[in-house]
Amino acid sequence: MVMLFFGWYPILRPRIARMTSPLTRLAAKVLLCSALIALLYGLLLKLMGPATDLAGLSPVLTVMMLVLANLTFLLLDVALGRLTALWHRRLRNFPFH
Repeated sequence: MVMLFFGWYPILRPRIARMTSPLTRLAAKVLLCSALIALLYGLLLKLMGPATDLAGLSPVLTVMMLVLANLTFLLLDVALGRLTALWHRRLRNFPFH
């Protein structure tokens, strides 16, 4: 499931980066992350059944978990950007032989 969530994002990231407004880029990333979390949660419920349902949790806790997941995703995006810059500056021509 992690590959379903993070495996394709480095491919999509340059398209999001081409958006002109920083607010639009942020909104796209948050909406993308939230939609994928909802999809993965739905798949989990479908595969594991209602015993894994978090319906007993308060709505506040559910919203807090979604906010923390989005913050983690945005931190991943920053780290990916820094690693990409490092790759372009230093590691691209590094002799691995």
